[in-house]
Amino acid sequence: DEKLDVLQHFVRALELLGPVIASSSALTTWEAVAMAKAAVDRGCGGLMVLPPYVYTGDWREMKTHMAAVFRATSLPCMLYNNPIADGTDFLPEHISEMAADQENVGAVKDTSTEGRGGAATQAWGGTAPGRGVGGVGDVPQPNGVVGAAAGQGSPVRAERHPGD
Repeated sequence: DEKLDVLQHFVRALELLGPVIASSSALTTWEAVAMAKAAVDRGCGGLMVLPPYVYTGDWREMKTHMAAVFRATSLPCMLYNNPIADGTDFLPEHISEMAADQENVGAVKDTSTEGRGGAATQAWGGTAPGRGVGGVGDVPQPNGVVGAAAGQGSPVRAERHPGD
């Protein structure tokens, strides 16, 4: 598979620079689980987990999909909430529930653009060491205000920058 070959190429090329983070983007849960397993086999250092593309289900269906992908890998995972692109919007309580159920969730990227990243971070416990939150546009600011920071080994690093 071309995507897996590209991942392996980057893992080799960037071996000394840092981990390669694969994406579980797929049309089906089966494909996303296969990608999660392949990312480990190819030497990736983390996995960004997304809901399935095209199909938008209810919370129960999306939680089942995400849990299957998280359970399929031992890699640290970033939960990616991108409602603009995939039509699924994980609310702060959804993020908190998934993170509580899956110990390899180490980060959240919330691109909901509603400025609720701080609330999602607090609901999730994102101020704990080793947890991080990222966002889009002005979303990182509330995360920084509540103190989100990813520790070494987490798939993302969310830091406050001057002017945030």
